[in-house]
Amino acid sequence: MMVTNEITISVIITTCDRPEYIQESLKSVLDQEVAPFEILIIDNGFISLKKENLPSCEYLHVLRTLPRIGVSQARNIGATIASGDYIAFLDDDDSWDKGYLKHVYELIISSKPDIIVGCIENMQTMISLKGKDNLFKSKNDYISTLLVRNPGTIGSNVVVKKSALTESSGYDPYLITGEDKGLVLDLLLLDKSIAFSKKAIVYYRCHNAGERLSSSRKLVVGRMRFFWKYKKEMKLKEKVLNLMLTLNLFLKISSNDK
Repeated sequence: MMVTNEITISVIITTCDRPEYIQESLKSVLDQEVAPFEILIIDNGFISLKKENLPSCEYLHVLRTLPRIGVSQARNIGATIASGDYIAFLDDDDSWDKGYLKHVYELIISSKPDIIVGCIENMQTMISLKGKDNLFKSKNDYISTLLVRNPGTIGSNVVVKKSALTESSGYDPYLITGEDKGLVLDLLLLDKSIAFSKKAIVYYRCHNAGERLSSSRKLVVGRMRFFWKYKKEMKLKEKVLNLMLTLNLFLKISSNDK
């Protein structure tokens, strides 16, 4: 494993009562071709995660928070105590390709962006997720897309410069879904720079139908909260598209409940 001292990256893994997943996600970080400066596991589950049950690593730290404070608050706590120049976020049910941090480092050194967004592949099929390749003509084009849909911004493929993050309010707990794209959007509205990497690959875990249905109900509320927060930034077309997408999702859930 290579170690670089030019730029330091703190890895934050948030976990909540999923011990069967955290081992996989942590292993993917420990197996990186370029090591991070530190790994912070922020545990907000009901059952405490025991560090002695995790692989031994001198730069691994486990922080226990109040149970179920939510992923946004957990990430914000981790970001506050992180010491790295950049912060790479990872969800406990996802994992990184072994070259993820290496490609992130290369992009930081070459262009020094405030935000880096990686690529996503389905963990089960290893197929790149459709519509998640982040090809945009400009930053404004990306902002416009974020205001309507999520083009591939998740909790596990976002890396943020800490100094830029501290200028924002961090992850917004009000956004019960879409908090990842909300953070990126907030930073872009502060005129922060962004870069995309097709080589920094995240393996995203797709959950079963029951979990997706439950998440869909949550998504309706989340989409409405997102709309109310950012409607001043939206053009009329973007407002209409948001409301149409939310209505279609609501009708789909209602149909499944019958």
